[in-house]
Order: sequence, then structure tokens, then C-alpha cells
Amino acid sequence: MPEGLEFLYVDNPNSSLLVLQAFKTELEKTPRFQHLDLTGPALMNIRRKTREELRRVITSTRAGKHIISAEDISTFSEDELREMRDFFAPQFDEIQVFIYVRPIKERIESGFQEVLKTRFRSINHCIPMNYMRLAQKFDAVFGPANTHFFRYSRSDFPNGSIIDHFLRQLGIPHIAVDAAISNTRLSRQAVQLLYAYRMRYPHQQRGDQALIRKLESLTTADSTRFHFHSCLYNEVLLTDESAARCFAKRSGFSVDENISAHDSIGIRGEDDLLDISKQTIEWLHSNLSIAAKLVFRKSHSPVKIAKALNSMRLALSGD
Repeated sequence: MPEGLEFLYVDNPNSSLLVLQAFKTELEKTPRFQHLDLTGPALMNIRRKTREELRRVITSTRAGKHIISAEDISTFSEDELREMRDFFAPQFDEIQVFIYVRPIKERIESGFQEVLKTRFRSINHCIPMNYMRLAQKFDAVFGPANTHFFRYSRSDFPNGSIIDHFLRQLGIPHIAVDAAISNTRLSRQAVQLLYAYRMRYPHQQRGDQALIRKLESLTTADSTRFHFHSCLYNEVLLTDESAARCFAKRSGFSVDENISAHDSIGIRGEDDLLDISKQTIEWLHSNLSIAAKLVFRKSHSPVKIAKALNSMRLALSGD
């Protein structure tokens, strides 16, 4: 980082988990925590300790500008945003919010992958998308002059880097930044394996991140990018066209796209997602231990695939 600029984080530059723990009022109902059966005292303790850690990090730095990278802030209500603002406001002269939004179909595809990395979600799960509502709540809390929207498009970014683009909004020239801050998209084949795994193991387990990093490296002769077919997209999307027009006027750009551009390789539903190719099965088999190979025997059964991936997770985590 350039002198005078620092990320505010604990352990992970992506601070989504941190801000959830500190400011989400019903943390126990969020997908990351709903399976943990947290009680009132435990939730209060999590919030208190997280806020103490944030205060410690803030007071330990002398940087003039601080960055919090946390996409889960977009899920906050106005009241939660105000509580977060009121926590940080005494520590800083001003707060600016920079929000990058993808075209809606791309957002749904990316979001589906990110959800699978932590928990199960059906491919047919309906998704409400209303960027105007997002803009309204941030404008209400931080003010339109302090809330900045950008279209997420690598072709529009310097060097194809969103981090470079963001830093330029702060008046900082190109620098080398750790790319690990960005999410990595999985191939269609990797998403298929991860979906089968999550069907049997729906909640996050120790070693899942190592397994996902392994899946990120999955390349086969038939590897393709993961996309929804336009029919599936139209089935799961819940949106308001008038809100989309209002958002385009507010942000200065459109989130429209050609939704059928990838229909030749697009997923139509769960049957497509579980139709795992021979090449993908062979990749999985080649990355298993000898003992696991004897059990797996290149089966196409989703249950056997999930168990094989769980065996890989255990091996990668050292359990």
C-alpha cells in the first residue's frame, strides 16, 4: 500500500465477516451463522469483541486514508448502515462509499458461486435484484455526494484491475496490489463438483477453503466458464424494470446485457449442473488419495462425488 493508505481488517483483507459480526442486528439469521444456534449472550459477545478489535486496529494506525472492503455491507438495512456509520464517523473526517455493480445476469452467476463456497443454494433459488433500492438506502445514510457507483467491467478498468480503478478514484496511481483481495470465478466444471459437494455437506467445514482453491485450479479439455442459460436466468430473476431505469439515471450507466450470449454452454437447471463430464470425473479421480480412489471408482453418483470431495478436503486440511 502507498504511504498514508491502509486497509482496515483483521486476518483477511475482505472484511465482510468482520462488519457482519460488528453491525448486523440479527446475525444468527444470516446464512453464515444460521446453522450455529447462537444465543443472545453469545451474539452480544461476538459483537462486543469484534468492535473492540476494530477500535484497536483503527487506533494502531496513523494512515491518512483507510479502506474497508466488505461486499456484505450491501445487505445491511438503513438502520444497520447508520449504526456502522455512527461507529466510524468519530474516527474519520469523512466517509466515502464506492460500490461496483455487475450487469444483473453476471451478478447472479457470480453470487451463486460465492454462496456455494460457504453453503448450499439450489440453482433454482429465486433472486430479487433491485440496484435502485441499494442506491436509495446508501444515499439516505451517507448522502448521494458520498456514494459512488461504478459498473463492474474489467474492460473499463486500468490494466483490467478493479483495485487499480478504485485507487485512481482516490487519486493514487497504479501500484502492485495483492490480487487475493478479489474473488476468483470457478469454471463450469468446478461449480458442478462444488454443487454436488454442497448438496451433501451444506454448511462450511474446516478445510473448505483449501478445497475451493483446489477447484479453482480445475482445468480439463472441456473446461468452460460458468453461465446460466437465459431460460434459467428469466426463471430465477425477480426484478422491477422501472427500478432498473431509475438506477441507470442515478448511476449514469446501464446494467443491461445480452442474456442469451452464452446459451450454448449455459446451465438450464439442476439436471445440467449434475451432468458431470467424464473429463471432470477423471480430474477428480486423479487428485484423490489411493484409498479414496478405491472407494470412488470414477462413479458419477452425486453422493459418491460429494464423498470423494470430502475426502479431498480432509487430505488438504490435514485431518
